[in-house]
Amino acid sequence: RLSGIINKMSSEMSRDQLNNIIQEVLSETRTAISSSDVLSERLNNTMSEMQGLKKDLDDAKREAKTDTLTKLANRKAFDVVLEKATTDADSAGMEVCMIFGDLDLFKKINDTHGHIVGDQVLRVVANSLKSAVKGRDLVARYGGEEFAVILLNTSLENSKRVAENIRAEIAAKRIQRRDSRESLGQITMSFGVARYFPSEGAESFLQRADRALYMSKRK
Repeated sequence: RLSGIINKMSSEMSRDQLNNIIQEVLSETRTAISSSDVLSERLNNTMSEMQGLKKDLDDAKREAKTDTLTKLANRKAFDVVLEKATTDADSAGMEVCMIFGDLDLFKKINDTHGHIVGDQVLRVVANSLKSAVKGRDLVARYGGEEFAVILLNTSLENSKRVAENIRAEIAAKRIQRRDSRESLGQITMSFGVARYFPSEGAESFLQRADRALYMSKRK
């Protein structure tokens, strides 16, 4: 519309006609500025909404990979990291070890003290596991009272030492019920440790760690 108004201007126009044209240009310019301000505000609001949606999406992705009780990685996240670690080990020769752990007689804790106390024990164990490894390693709640740790660039002997340190630390704890301060007695865990064999695949690796855990349980 501004272009159409300006095209009406000519050198033969009277002062009044020219003044009218100028008033039209000013009016249209004000309208354009007002529209631009409204558009700018809408764009800013949209950007803010998009940032909020992105945060919600990031939170949802993180929650999808996190165990809600222990705040450790969940089984889904564990499977993804295990697959990548074994693939990297096959292609680059990286050493990968796994620790598989299971709370002993956990059903007895739940039956005696209830599931709320059982959840408290799981959280204590999760914190002990997480504090025992480096940031690049993954600690996951595999399911129920089972936990798994993936150790990158770590030898089998060092992985055994990590597992033994965790075992001893948990066995030394004396957990009390929060409501009554009653002691739960000694809490113990059994562990199995395995080192990845090149090209064996994630499933075989996991099965060997599980068998090692089963042997530990039997003993």
